[in-house]
Amino acid sequence: MLARSPAFAPKIDGRLAPAKRAKTLVAQWVEQLGIETADAAMLARLRRAAELVVVAEVARANALRGTGDAGLDNLVRLERLAEIAVRRLGIDRQKREPDTLALLNGDRHG
Repeated sequence: MLARSPAFAPKIDGRLAPAKRAKTLVAQWVEQLGIETADAAMLARLRRAAELVVVAEVARANALRGTGDAGLDNLVRLERLAEIAVRRLGIDRQKREPDTLALLNGDRHG
């Protein structure tokens, strides 16, 4: 089980929503990648990517609420780092999330 692996030992409170979101992302990506057993390096890459995605999501939510004090430049940097980290995992973007514009136009296939 990934959550009990030493490489995935959380340094934050796993009961908080961001930690749960990161754990969910790792589990989804492991399933998408078809990983039966992951070595420590892969688990570290998965965890780092998930944490970057979550931090970017929280920063974006704070910016939209007007409570973010990091600035839009930092938000863009965070989102870019998260995107690169996920891309390096080898997850196809089309499989991860459908194109929003295509969904709005009624195309369910992306």
